[in-house]
Amino acid sequence: MRLGKSFDKAVLEALLQVLKDKDESSLVRVKAADSLVRLDKSSDKAVLDALLQVLKDKDESSLVRVKAADSLVRLGKSSDKAVIEALLQALKDEDSLVRREAVDLLVRLGKADKNVIDALLLALKDEDSSVRRQAADSLGRLGKADKNFIDALLLALKDKNSLVRLEAADTLGRVGKADKTVLEALLQDLKDEDSDVRGKAADSLGRLRKADKKVIEALLLALKDEYYDVRLQAADSLGRVGKEDKAVLEALIKALKDEDSRVRLEAADSLGNLWHDKPDTELIDYLKHPLSGYRTAAAYALKHKKSISQKTRDEIIRLKDTDKRPWVRLGAWKAFELLQEKKEKEQKENQ
Repeated sequence: MRLGKSFDKAVLEALLQVLKDKDESSLVRVKAADSLVRLDKSSDKAVLDALLQVLKDKDESSLVRVKAADSLVRLGKSSDKAVIEALLQALKDEDSLVRREAVDLLVRLGKADKNVIDALLLALKDEDSSVRRQAADSLGRLGKADKNFIDALLLALKDKNSLVRLEAADTLGRVGKADKTVLEALLQDLKDEDSDVRGKAADSLGRLRKADKKVIEALLLALKDEYYDVRLQAADSLGRVGKEDKAVLEALIKALKDEDSRVRLEAADSLGNLWHDKPDTELIDYLKHPLSGYRTAAAYALKHKKSISQKTRDEIIRLKDTDKRPWVRLGAWKAFELLQEKKEKEQKENQ
């Protein structure tokens, strides 16, 4: 039951009073800012003014200011010039938490004009690594790929902080182009001292899908990395950029015996991607192979087919129901379900 406009107004005024009360607990005021959003008073000037006032007040608790900024964005104030200017100003705040959240919120507003982009590029040089990392991620979410973006990200790949390097590598994989400069920078990152950065570089090289000889050779080397996550990402990327040549196939087949089951599964998936053009007659032999990785890879390859013979289908059913290895059964289940969907769709189209 609605309690009426007078009650709504009383609640709104009470929340605004709590938000402005510096003697109140920061956590209570954070909750007040959050509740103002849920009241859906985006058109109320008093709400906008109060949130902006808190955001701009440098004597305020950083937690309250960040929540005020978040509330402004959640209220959908992307077209309000005062909100954008306040967030841009927050990028210069002395508190790193406020600067970091301002970077994130500017992107959430969906504004990608020159002032915002220039501010984000400048944030990549912030003295605080968490701000630089957020800036690298935010640039990727904007989806821009012009020269200034790429140059800034390439510079971030050399950052002294490994998390910033990781985020820059990830963003280049999302928005970068597979030109010589980007590829060489990511190839260099495959030699980074931090295993997470090496893994992300391997992943980004795969996402750029450049079947370059140097890229493939570097990924083959990464497949021997001491850390499983680097090997896993290398296996995945080889399935995306690798050609069905002897060196790639031999390396992935060898990875089917990796000590880590996640790497073995990724190698099988990549082999499936590379084998999807093989005829049923050849893949059915792999479905019966004594090495479980071969069976899994063959199942993954078959899921790419438009249709298969009844003999191959029977073998897939056998694997999904009876194979001793759970990853083989999983691969066979996926292949069976996708093939079944394709078969049913074709039958409907022919009716």
